[in-house]
Amino acid sequence: MFTQNNTMNKLNLIAAAVLLSLSMNAHAGSVEAAVVVNPVGDFVAEFKDVDGSAYADGESYKADKFIIPWSKLSTGMNIRDKHAKDYFHADKYPNIEIATALGKGGNGVAKVKMNGEEKIVKGTYVKDGNNLIAEFPLKLSLFNVNNINFKGAGVQDEVKVKVTVPIKAKK
Repeated sequence: MFTQNNTMNKLNLIAAAVLLSLSMNAHAGSVEAAVVVNPVGDFVAEFKDVDGSAYADGESYKADKFIIPWSKLSTGMNIRDKHAKDYFHADKYPNIEIATALGKGGNGVAKVKMNGEEKIVKGTYVKDGNNLIAEFPLKLSLFNVNNINFKGAGVQDEVKVKVTVPIKAKK
């Protein structure tokens, strides 16, 4: 009986640890940028565990300033990560900033600061459970990022960005 209780206690602790880790990850945001590279194909640049959130304000959703560190970039290739950071001058501008974002009725606008430039971007959003998922096209040239080429492969100017953030209680 003592062994069965110990086993049950251990299983309960493991279950609690798994639930805690899942709930912690559910509160982190993420950013994905779908990048087209001609003529070789596509890749997705990901930033995981980003600190950012949205909150409901009547029929609207708002997000205050949050930071996306270049140090969290993952494209699936270390050399591509390094080149991306070089093109965006991550040593001088170590973060992408979402200064403010506002959405209503499925449409939204956000002020994005990247590579020393600040621009307004427009897109759409959907509520998915306790998350808000925003999607918008972003022209790299508006942020002084031009002619990204490596060994004859070139990145298209427009990338499709998807930002997922948890919805939290109003501040």
